[in-house]
Amino acid sequence: MPASRLDLPGASLLALGLVSVLLALTQGPSWGWTSAWVLGLFALGLLLFAALAAVERRRESGWSSHRSPYDGVSTYELLQRS
Repeated sequence: MPASRLDLPGASLLALGLVSVLLALTQGPSWGWTSAWVLGLFALGLLLFAALAAVERRRESGWSSHRSPYDGVSTYELLQRS
C-alpha cells in the first residue's frame, strides 16, 4: 500500500469550515442567532465546505474519486437483483 500524503488544501478547508460553524454554534446564544457575526460565520462555513467539495472533486485521490460498483444503476435495477 503506498504511503498516503497529507491533503493540505482539503485539511485546511475542512478545519476552517468546522471552526467557523462551531464558533457560530457556541457563540450564537450570547451574540444572538440573527447577529451579523453569527450569520456571517455560518455563511463562511458553508462557503468553505463548498470549496472543500470542489477541491476534493478535482483531486485524483480525493474522497469523491471513489466509485461505487452501483454508480449509474437505477434503484429499480438494484431491487430486481435481490
